[in-house]
Amino acid sequence: MTKTLGIIGGMGPLATARLYELVTLHDRVERDQEHFNVIIISIPSTPDRTAFILGKSSNSPIPSIAHAASKLAALGANYLAMPCITSHCLLGDLKFERPLISMPDETLIRIKADGCRSFGLLATEGTIATGLFSKLAQHYGLKLILPDSQAQARVTDVIYSQVKRGDLSGGAAIREVADGLLKRGADVCVLGCTELSLLNLTGRFADPLDITARRAVKLCGGKVAENAVLV
Repeated sequence: MTKTLGIIGGMGPLATARLYELVTLHDRVERDQEHFNVIIISIPSTPDRTAFILGKSSNSPIPSIAHAASKLAALGANYLAMPCITSHCLLGDLKFERPLISMPDETLIRIKADGCRSFGLLATEGTIATGLFSKLAQHYGLKLILPDSQAQARVTDVIYSQVKRGDLSGGAAIREVADGLLKRGADVCVLGCTELSLLNLTGRFADPLDITARRAVKLCGGKVAENAVLV
């Protein structure tokens, strides 16, 4: 019996649409009726996660996320996915009625299974400030390599000044930052902000949106294809 996936979306909207696209593509079926059900609640009005984490805003995104999760559970969702990695940094203050597929955990489990010992992180300043990936790296026995301040500023610019405004031309800048992390010893670079997953980057990148989509298909009883090796 298939299960229903609930997506807490809108953070941002393009990443939400991409996750649904990936879930659909990875669920191999012969006809529409064989797909499992997906319920999406898109809440782009959710206050900025990074601004809240960095103390630049007192407007908390937590009530909006919690309300969406509760509505999805009421609508029949068995599992939840949230295509915003920065929001995962707030999970200590959130309690969901349904299991949430953890994008950070699933990603690090995957890259370790693929033989990686270290990874570079391309993420928002908010995600980095919480130390979430640092803690998870230690937990999974991986080495974390972060961009320097200048490189991080480029990542932030691509996320906020380009992708969130519908401009998907920032791939070259992200590849340059990633190359610097690879030269410093990273085996792979994790796209630690779902906005970056929209840039169609190829090479030594781990895409949490794709990894989460595959995991969601498995949990919900779909027919996911075998995972490709990331590196």
